[in-house]
Amino acid sequence: MRVHYRPAIATDTAGIAAAHAAAHRETWRGLVEDRDLRPGSSGDYLARWTQRLSDASVSVFVAEADGQIIGAGACGAVDGEGVILDILVLKSMQCRGVGTRLMGLMACDLKARGHGSVSLWAPERNVVAIVFFRAIGGDIVDAAPTGGCKGLPALRLRWESLDDLAFWNGSVSPSHRAQTRRARGEQSPSAAERTACPDAFPPASAALRRD
Repeated sequence: MRVHYRPAIATDTAGIAAAHAAAHRETWRGLVEDRDLRPGSSGDYLARWTQRLSDASVSVFVAEADGQIIGAGACGAVDGEGVILDILVLKSMQCRGVGTRLMGLMACDLKARGHGSVSLWAPERNVVAIVFFRAIGGDIVDAAPTGGCKGLPALRLRWESLDDLAFWNGSVSPSHRAQTRRARGEQSPSAAERTACPDAFPPASAALRRD
């Protein structure tokens, strides 16, 4: 299935909201009690993404397959630092490089706006997400005991260099990225990392292809 990536437009609002609601249910089932699995009304998501798409300081990207939005990401800045505001991929489309490509697109956008680094907050219980973000270069730099999604503990992850994420959009060559990792004393991703989080390590042709 071919996935197409592009900047979002106003008419994508309903599709992004529907994907967000579905991804929320898929993500939180098993992480919280069923009685707490309240994804919010469709109106809540529509309002959220209407605001995102009407804010000139926020960039939104979507991933489409067969005419359906299957993933989306939003990025902007807080206190002058680049931030990932939202990143979501439907469970049926995970482990295909969709998340990495969306992260790469947002990294390129933030670089073009003059940012050098980026961070995000992720619920500590969402181990799959934490492994994914760490596998693509994020470092855990802070923690909040409460106040994250659903009031649960959250971790802040940071990419000191946006090149680490721009790589996933084909904007940084593999050799340059490898040299950068070695210069920082980092090792190449282990087999265990690749197995635990395949979405972070799609085949090179898929990771670098511009759909």
